[in-house]
Amino acid sequence: MAQIKNISIIGLGLIGGSIAKALKASDNNFVISAFDQKPEVIKTALSENIIDNAFTDISEALNSDLIFLCLPTDASLEIFSKLIPSLKPQTIISDVCGVKSIFEEKWTEVNSEGHYIGGHPMTGKEVGGYENCAAF
Repeated sequence: MAQIKNISIIGLGLIGGSIAKALKASDNNFVISAFDQKPEVIKTALSENIIDNAFTDISEALNSDLIFLCLPTDASLEIFSKLIPSLKPQTIISDVCGVKSIFEEKWTEVNSEGHYIGGHPMTGKEVGGYENCAAF
């Protein structure tokens, strides 16, 4: 498997923001691109150097080695369904949703060249959003 250098995070809320911060705090030189529906979240993450690039079209994530879907389940499944037919052979896509069967069902319906790894961070707080994500 190829080395992971370029990572896309779709959804910079509590979990997506925490993933981005943890990746930036690592000793790796990941290039992190992100999408969020709230422009102010993207602006903040860029100004804090938590992400390197912002994208407005979800399909731009297909240029990454690793894609994290960090949206509510329905939205993550919708984007998952759009992206997986076009994944490159070495691209990994993962989600942070609490359910896996619907993602597995969709994955088996599509003849994707990429790799799916269902994830669940088993975390949460009484508050959400980028402003409350963990600092590393």
